[in-house]
Amino acid sequence: MNYEALENSIYNSVKSLVPASCNVIFFNQNNPVPSFPFVEIMMLPVTRVGKEEVGFLVDVDTLTNIGTVKYDNTYLVDIRLRFVGDNKTPTISQIASQFYNSIRRPSAYQTYANNNIGLMESQALIRADLKWDTTWVECHQLDLTFSFMSSERDELDWIERVTVTQRYTDGVNTVYENTTTIPKVRQ
Repeated sequence: MNYEALENSIYNSVKSLVPASCNVIFFNQNNPVPSFPFVEIMMLPVTRVGKEEVGFLVDVDTLTNIGTVKYDNTYLVDIRLRFVGDNKTPTISQIASQFYNSIRRPSAYQTYANNNIGLMESQALIRADLKWDTTWVECHQLDLTFSFMSSERDELDWIERVTVTQRYTDGVNTVYENTTTIPKVRQ
C-alpha cells in the first residue's frame, strides 16, 4: 500500500469540501500551526479487509523480458477531522456543519472517486473545545471511515509454455506417443 497516496487522497478530498479560507493540515506535520480557522486530519488505523485480488495473467515487458503480475488490496481507513477556530472566527461551527452536510452529496462522491477513495461511514459531529495555551478554542470533531484500493505490481518468474510428452511402451517398443503444448503454439 502506498501510504503517501492514501494521505494525498484524503487531503485532496477534505480540502475540496472546505472553504478556501480554511487551512487543512495533518496533525503530525512538522510545521507551525496555521492561523485559525483550520481543519486537522488525524489518520487512525488503516486496516486491510478481505482477500487480495490477484490477476494470474503475467504481463511481460518486451524490452526487459521481465514478467509482472498485478494484485489489488482493499483497505479501510479511519480518520478524525478536527475543525479548530477561536472567538474571532465564529464561522468554525458553520464550516464544520457545512462540511458534515456535504459529505454525502453527489459532488462529494465524485470528489472521492477522483481521489480513489469511498466514504463508508460517518459518525456524529461533536463539539469538543480545546485548551489552547491559556484560552479555550472552539473545536468540532468528526470521525469518518473511507475505503481505499491499492493496486501494485510484483515481478514474477513466468513460463511461456509447457510441453508434455506422453510415451507408453510395452517394455521394448513405443506403443503410443502424444505431445501437448499449453498454451497451444500458433503456427
